[in-house]
Amino acid sequence: MAERQPAANETGERVRALLFLGLFLGGVMAILVPEIRRLVPPCGFRSVTGLYCAGCGTGRAMSALVRGDLLTALRMNALAVIVVVPVFIGLVRNALEAFGVRVWSWPRVHPTLIWAFGIAVFVFWIARNLPFAPFTFLAP
Repeated sequence: MAERQPAANETGERVRALLFLGLFLGGVMAILVPEIRRLVPPCGFRSVTGLYCAGCGTGRAMSALVRGDLLTALRMNALAVIVVVPVFIGLVRNALEAFGVRVWSWPRVHPTLIWAFGIAVFVFWIARNLPFAPFTFLAP
């Protein structure tokens, strides 16, 4: 009995899933190994403007999260801590599906939710640069 060869699009999905999972794991390694973090350039937005961008503090937040320090992670970048959970779940789900493991059906994301997320990132970006309490707590 001949073994079925995967179609080209199935192979592409597998490669893409492994690539994204590998990038995610590479990011985790970069967080765990301090010497690698020194290779990352400083935030260009912060260097030019002196203000925090929406992503400032994400590396330190993920490092604290990997160590199990949730409060420090939230202090460095609360938005990144909230977003990392669904991103990780999505990466794992897509990798499993690419290899034929049927896990759960993914709910369809309404475009309004995508717009709301974009607006939330923009509001977070502005709020963390406001110079008065309680917004000063959002700065890393």
